[in-house]
Amino acid sequence: MRAPLIALLLTSACASAGGRHGGSLSPAERAELLGVRAAVWRAFFTGDEGTLLDLLPPDFIAIDPSGPIAPGREGQVEGLRAFRDSGGQLVALDFPVTEIQLLGDVAVLYTTYAVELATPQGPQRLAGRATEVFQRRDGRWVHPGWHLDTHQ
Repeated sequence: MRAPLIALLLTSACASAGGRHGGSLSPAERAELLGVRAAVWRAFFTGDEGTLLDLLPPDFIAIDPSGPIAPGREGQVEGLRAFRDSGGQLVALDFPVTEIQLLGDVAVLYTTYAVELATPQGPQRLAGRATEVFQRRDGRWVHPGWHLDTHQ
């Protein structure tokens, strides 16, 4: 009895929050959202600390493939600095598949990613899946959280 009630409450909450599938985003809205997503990834791998800090809000939380839940954007900034200081460079960034679920001012992206890097140790390729959360705050998209995994 509890499970159907919880499902009904969640469905009602999503509907009242203006939930809509990503297919109902206008082309301009979709392009804006995907542009912000790409900007976050590029900022990390190109050492653009200012952009990363602008797009990851103070309440940011992440689960990265290499560790436990990492609250705070400071950990991402530290990772950016370590990658930049190691001499690593972004070669290519691709998101082969992306599905968008829009729930009011929150967009959840279910995606696959492929990253090619040049590192002092040689070329490196990262590939996996991501669930990324974006929220429209003050008229613009910010990226308050993600969960990444990798596969070969």
